[in-house]
Amino acid sequence: MNGLIAPIHFLRVQYGYAVLPNQVPEKREKTTIIDKDGKNKHVAAVKTPQQVDAFVADDPFGSGSWLKFYTGQYSSKQRWALVAHKGSYVSNIRLVSRAQIPLMMREQTGNHYVAYDAHAERRITKRFMWWPFN
Repeated sequence: MNGLIAPIHFLRVQYGYAVLPNQVPEKREKTTIIDKDGKNKHVAAVKTPQQVDAFVADDPFGSGSWLKFYTGQYSSKQRWALVAHKGSYVSNIRLVSRAQIPLMMREQTGNHYVAYDAHAERRITKRFMWWPFN
């Protein structure tokens, strides 16, 4: 087993809920599109989904953390996510509706997405992006 990844196994999996933005964050990127026969090429702007930066509430008392993760496409009725994570490492995401969130967690999760503000709550600077302990 890789000695760099082994410490992640000592963390327990935590489950939390997050509210997602109204629209999936997307970025336009230029890509080259080639036809099947390989003769025709053209450049087109394609929208690619970006990471969501959301507060994940881990328990009804308000503890949680700001995590970045990919969600894929979601609808306005399923703007909430059940997030399984070990520290800052997100292992699974499940899109849920507000009714599927336990009643005690609905108050912590909220209805409206709040973007991360570096001035209000500073993120701990990571020396190594893959290190989940900070």
